[in-house]
Order: sequence, then structure tokens, then C-alpha cells
Amino acid sequence: MITWGNRHKYTVMAAFLGIVSVFMARQWDYDLWEVTASALNAFDLIKGHEIMFLGFFVVIGFAIDINNRRKRHRKFRELSEERVQAMKATMTTVNDIVNNALNSLQIFRLEAEKNAALSPGSIHQFDAIIFDTASRLKNVHDLDVFVPHKIAEGLTGIREN
Repeated sequence: MITWGNRHKYTVMAAFLGIVSVFMARQWDYDLWEVTASALNAFDLIKGHEIMFLGFFVVIGFAIDINNRRKRHRKFRELSEERVQAMKATMTTVNDIVNNALNSLQIFRLEAEKNAALSPGSIHQFDAIIFDTASRLKNVHDLDVFVPHKIAEGLTGIREN
């Protein structure tokens, strides 16, 4: 579970650093930004520079968080695309192997039909099995999103639809 603190860890760290800096400046009566104090003097905001100092850290931390999140998202998207391409390449190979086997079975079917070795009902069932297998292979090959599902204990497959 991703919490707000995990998602914006640099923002939180920057805010913490800013708060610690402000408290340290108060404790030791130390001026955080002597240069900005003179600029802010014209606006009668002598202590406003402390707030600006804190805000500076928060803005920098937030910018780093956004940049890191974009990098992670881009990397995740690239990895997902690579996985899909690898899965499609694997399915193409599996499709080729199984289709070659199904074509070989068709030759045996024609020979069995010619020699009347099987009943017409058995030949029809044999054809249905071959066409169903070819159709299921095509469905899996055409998938763009691969959703795993448990087939049996220790065996995971891909949901076809």
C-alpha cells in the first residue's frame, strides 16, 4: 500500500529540513538568509524570509518527487511493453508449433476417413477438437493484455477472454 508519505517522500524530507532549519534559526537567533533579509526589509517582512526558506525546500522536494514519479511511470510502461512483446513472441512460437501439430493431425484424419478407420461421429469430434484448439490459440495470440489465472496448484495460465 502506497501512503502519501511514500509517494511524496522528498517533499516530506524537504519540509522536515525546512522546519528544522527554522527552529534552529530561532534557537540560536541565526539569520537564515541575510541577503534576502535586506531585500525583504523594504516590504517590512523581516521574518518572512523564514517562511520563504521553508517554502523553497518544499518546492524543491515536490519537484524531485514529481520527476521521480514520472521516471518510475515511464520505466514501468517500458517494462510492460517489453513483457507484452515477449509474450507475443512466445505465443507466435507456440502457435507455430501447435498449428504444425494440428496440420499433421489433419493428415491422419484424412487417412482415417479414407480407410474408414473411424466412425463419422468420431471424425466430426476430431475436427471439432482441432478447430477449437486453433481458435483458442488465435484468441490468446491476439491478446494485448495478459491476465494470469490459476489453472491448478502451482500452475498459472493466461485468461483467454
